[in-house]
Amino acid sequence: MIVDPNVDVFTLGLDDARLSGWFNGATGELTPHFPVAPDDVVLDLGCGDGGMAGFCATQGARLILADIDADKIAQARKSLSSFPELRLETYVTDANPLPVADATATRIICTEVLEHVDNPAAIMAELVRIGRPGALYLFSVPGTALEKLLKSLAPPQYFEKPNHIRIFEPEAFADLVRCAGLRVEHRSSLGFFWALWSLFFWQCDVPLFDKPRHPSLDSWVRTWAEVLNGKDGLRIKAALDEFMPKNQVIIAAKPHGETAKPHGAKMGEAPLTGILFECASHLADGDGCDDHLLSALAGEIERRLSHAGVTDRSPSPRLTDLRVRRAGLPDWWSEGNNLLLAAPGVNVPDLHQGWYQPPPKHSVLVLGQGCVVNQFNFDREGALIVIGDRVNFRSCTVGGTGYCTILIGEDTIATMWAQLDARNGGVILIGSDGLWARGINLLTDDMHAIRDLATGKRVNGMGGRIVIGRHVWLCTDVSVLGDVHIGPESVVGMNSFVRNATLPPNSVSVGRPAKVTRTGVTWSREDLP
Repeated sequence: MIVDPNVDVFTLGLDDARLSGWFNGATGELTPHFPVAPDDVVLDLGCGDGGMAGFCATQGARLILADIDADKIAQARKSLSSFPELRLETYVTDANPLPVADATATRIICTEVLEHVDNPAAIMAELVRIGRPGALYLFSVPGTALEKLLKSLAPPQYFEKPNHIRIFEPEAFADLVRCAGLRVEHRSSLGFFWALWSLFFWQCDVPLFDKPRHPSLDSWVRTWAEVLNGKDGLRIKAALDEFMPKNQVIIAAKPHGETAKPHGAKMGEAPLTGILFECASHLADGDGCDDHLLSALAGEIERRLSHAGVTDRSPSPRLTDLRVRRAGLPDWWSEGNNLLLAAPGVNVPDLHQGWYQPPPKHSVLVLGQGCVVNQFNFDREGALIVIGDRVNFRSCTVGGTGYCTILIGEDTIATMWAQLDARNGGVILIGSDGLWARGINLLTDDMHAIRDLATGKRVNGMGGRIVIGRHVWLCTDVSVLGDVHIGPESVVGMNSFVRNATLPPNSVSVGRPAKVTRTGVTWSREDLP
């Protein structure tokens, strides 16, 4: 391919992309490993003026275009008007949610969008929802090295809403895709030409649109054209595209068969996304949590509960004024890339690592305003424990083993000793304003396997989901195990054992196993007639 050194920047940019295998009409691939055919339904989120949609239209695909900017949608429709037989739907939307039915699209495009949004995990969940089993996904975000350079060169508003509000490290980008339940098929980088052009652009003080011209920019266009026309041009381009790309690209697939789950996870497991740690990486000890980090935390909680199949979200704790804590923590905590967020004035409780090796890593502990907990035990990787405002567990031990989730609502009090233990993807979700007497045990499973002699298969469950509603009174020596849902405003009587059961709201239950003995009641802390 001979490149004309006198072309404008956008034409050369298109030629450069084609040399990387994009817009390949001969193979029908929008980009390598992403073919588009007439029987495909293509959704392009953040479609802009319809550049990629135009290629898909030439392949005869049905198109669904979505963008937050109504002017962009209008431009896209205009650019596609030359396809009279085109099957086209357009939506002006922030994509949360997308106005598209489940399992609609076979090809999903989301390029240069995720760096703009508050909650990438929520957008990913929507894209996974609308994809059919086996659907292919094309994602891209800006290259990491370029974005870090632009931090010091571009105007501050370039990294403010509605522009780029986050920088994706390559593995955090891949983690985001995997944790949404997709399988990463191919990864690539491209656009060194555009990376250098954008660095030069910010010193030239020229408008971006209408083919910007400036001696520095024009010189770079001619230089790159000459490089591409040289005998080693393509090899040089490939090396530089890898060295400092404008875009990092992932092609992913939605698994066939059962509903997509996070990479490497059983039902109930949901590994922490790299984005949460990335959002906290620039914050020092004592720094307040910014909107990006709080949004990532909220998205992580929502994603975990969704993957665990927890539909009752009402007990989820509210949190105020969180700060990053890094000083005064055990060495293993920081070495394992664990994250502690706490309200001002909250004393950090004893943090213990469990029996397993290596030490715990990639876990998150959140402590709300005025909360008190005696001890936390962490084992393995990926625990998420959130303690709401004014929770008083002064004599309690809270343990998280592996990919587990524990959320405790505000103003819940345990009067004496209690133990909570979640493991194997288990979830414990406690509502606000609860009252626990002494000797309370909450365990998501038995902690050890019981196996059938003939088959060797485990016969006792793993990773249960315990959901206890708002204003629940657990009396002395109550044990809760496995998959349990206790409705709000309820009472569980002394010495009761609740296993794999649902107890209704406004009820009293007692026994081993616990049985409902009365309904239509509530309770109060006051011991009055």
